[in-house]
Amino acid sequence: MAVPIFPILAKKMTRRYVYIDSIGIQIVGYILLIVGGRSPLVVTVATILFYLPYQLVFLSTLTTITDAVEYGQLKNGVCNEAVTLSIRLLLDKIAGALSNGLVGFIAMVSGMSGGATASDLTSKVVTTFNMFAFVVPEILMLLAALIFASKFKNKLSKEN
Repeated sequence: MAVPIFPILAKKMTRRYVYIDSIGIQIVGYILLIVGGRSPLVVTVATILFYLPYQLVFLSTLTTITDAVEYGQLKNGVCNEAVTLSIRLLLDKIAGALSNGLVGFIAMVSGMSGGATASDLTSKVVTTFNMFAFVVPEILMLLAALIFASKFKNKLSKEN
């Protein structure tokens, strides 16, 4: 649903702010999941706040990478789009594999593997799960937004 509005937002507020604001909205979604994780309404709102801006983050990143590759091709005089496109697919596969591995790791560290049942979920298990599944990703998302904000320069923007 967010993909069609990306060009409009990118024109009005630049890709830099689309990315940063989208990360901020996702972090709010994470916080809502941690705080109100037992309420179906809060979980629904939090899920929407987390997943809706994901496409905007992805498109901001993808267009920035594409611009960097095209700039490199302009400077070097060599066009390697096939290599660029195949590397992106490879990165998608690696990200999928890593995310599955992280889910397994989080389940094992939290004690939610094997024959664990709902009655085995102590407050320590829930706290450990929340730390690895919510707090650490929030910190990494915030770090990504800070790096993007400090390194990304939009030549069309009035701010740079």
